[in-house]
Amino acid sequence: MRLAWIASALVGSTVAAHAFDEQAVAAKCAADWSADFAMQKFCRDQAVKAHSEATDAWSTSTAQRMPAEAFDKCRADWTNDWVMIAFCTKQQIDAFSTIADTTEGLSPDVASQINTKCAADWSSDFVMQKFCAEQQAEAFKALQ
Repeated sequence: MRLAWIASALVGSTVAAHAFDEQAVAAKCAADWSADFAMQKFCRDQAVKAHSEATDAWSTSTAQRMPAEAFDKCRADWTNDWVMIAFCTKQQIDAFSTIADTTEGLSPDVASQINTKCAADWSSDFVMQKFCAEQQAEAFKALQ
């Protein structure tokens, strides 16, 4: 079955700890679309596709440099909603890959202070770290 293949393909990866739970997804889709079997099927198909997208995103070189906590946060925030887990994972990877841009043009000392503060405040959430750094950099520049 397609779902079993996807789950087995994850062995050895960071995502393997968050393998696709077919029964949980089926239960979620049934609860969301109790009287609409076509939507239940669509919901399940979307979950399979999103799980694959999250797995593919996590296997990128950028994602491999990220702490696993970023993916764990997405998984914890969205449980078995793989469409949202995939979206969250892509957002985390994007923020992680561009976070250094937020303090560009600042002295290394100031950039380090900002990055340290934001990482401490939002340790497993790179989207929030980036937002924090943008806000801090903007405020620092306004104070000059």
